[in-house]
Amino acid sequence: RPTVVIDEYSNVTFQEELAAYLKRQTAGTPQTIQSVRFAQSSKDRLIQLADLVAGAVRASAMGNHVPLREIEHQSIGLSHWPPGAD
Repeated sequence: RPTVVIDEYSNVTFQEELAAYLKRQTAGTPQTIQSVRFAQSSKDRLIQLADLVAGAVRASAMGNHVPLREIEHQSIGLSHWPPGAD
């Protein structure tokens, strides 16, 4: 069962509520989350990567497509939603 790792850029109350929410939402499904842990992006390369991708996606959604296009060639796949919104 999956473990989810999230950037700890938040307070403890939010982290506890988010972990409980994610576990509730996936309970009884094949993707039931076993555990949620929080990591500092400065110490976890996968969190750094997720931050980079999330920032590029956000910039693209706001109209600045340059950051996403700079990393798009490294992606396995990228789907725009809704279709045709690229």
